[in-house]
Amino acid sequence: MHFAAQRLAGYRDGLAAGRTYDDRLTAHERDPGEGQVTSAAFDALLDSGVTQKCDHLSGRSVSCTGICSLYRRGVRVPDDVAMTGYEDEGTARFHSPLTSVRQSYPRMGERAVKLLMQLIDGSQLPAP
Repeated sequence: MHFAAQRLAGYRDGLAAGRTYDDRLTAHERDPGEGQVTSAAFDALLDSGVTQKCDHLSGRSVSCTGICSLYRRGVRVPDDVAMTGYEDEGTARFHSPLTSVRQSYPRMGERAVKLLMQLIDGSQLPAP
């Protein structure tokens, strides 16, 4: 499963814990890495008439495209819509209204190697 699909599934699971998932409130990449697809998804979401106060965007290209789609329509970030993102990479620095989660790739790599070494040694891994 692609990481974007995993994030969407996690979002749905989180909402299932106490809120109702509404697909109309979600615009997600159909083809990761294709900014035009993302722009079309945002435009469709905005054209649907859905009003919201917060967007969560996963991935730097999605974040930048989402903010640009909102700006083109005169929506002010963060005045009209708050934006949060995932993968605090270089492009997030150029969009100051975007609050983004920073991942530590070196720490994730270290953890992955430790888990791999445990598997090689025949150890049982903890449940995710």
